[in-house]
Amino acid sequence: MPEIPSKIGRPPKSDRNPDEVKTEILAAAVEEFSQHGLSGTTTEAIAHRARVTKAMIHYYFKTKEGVYRAALENLFSGLVTPVQQEEFTHISPEQALASFIQQVLQSASSQPCIHALLALEAIQNQGKYYKELEVGQLVYGTLSCILERGVEAGVFRPLNPQHMAVNILGTCVFYFVSQGNLQHFFQERAMASPDMMEQHTTEAIAFIMAGVLR
Repeated sequence: MPEIPSKIGRPPKSDRNPDEVKTEILAAAVEEFSQHGLSGTTTEAIAHRARVTKAMIHYYFKTKEGVYRAALENLFSGLVTPVQQEEFTHISPEQALASFIQQVLQSASSQPCIHALLALEAIQNQGKYYKELEVGQLVYGTLSCILERGVEAGVFRPLNPQHMAVNILGTCVFYFVSQGNLQHFFQERAMASPDMMEQHTTEAIAFIMAGVLR
């Protein structure tokens, strides 16, 4: 059940900058939610990690669900922006697809918590909060449009854009979702290192292109 917020009025006294406080609360929330999900996280745990009071969390975000929504938005904000979506329409479908994959992988590697949080959102909430994210629709919508353009231009084989979008994103993020397991496959090579990420990006683009090009 949603947590009942404490009395909300004036912001709690603090010598810290309000923007910095909100940033630290969100960072702490991401860590907690990615480990325990929404149902297993408490505002007490977030407050303790962020070194703030529960009153501060309730003042800035009202409820635990409010922090959760903000954390999801914050994580997804860098995946694809409306500006990038527009830019993809001005280059060839092949270039747009390669750039899209590179952008998603770059964002995914810089935000390791996003994968665990997405998995827990699907398991615990059946995507209840994910569906509220505009950027979530933006990611799949942008990729589907790129694929549709490629099919219409005759450079991509006939395919279902929605299903292929799921397959492409799955190819991109499985590397991160399963790092705990795959680190044993790659043994002593650091999977998040720049050279490994460059190799993964190169292989992912080549694999996906081989699957969609005529």
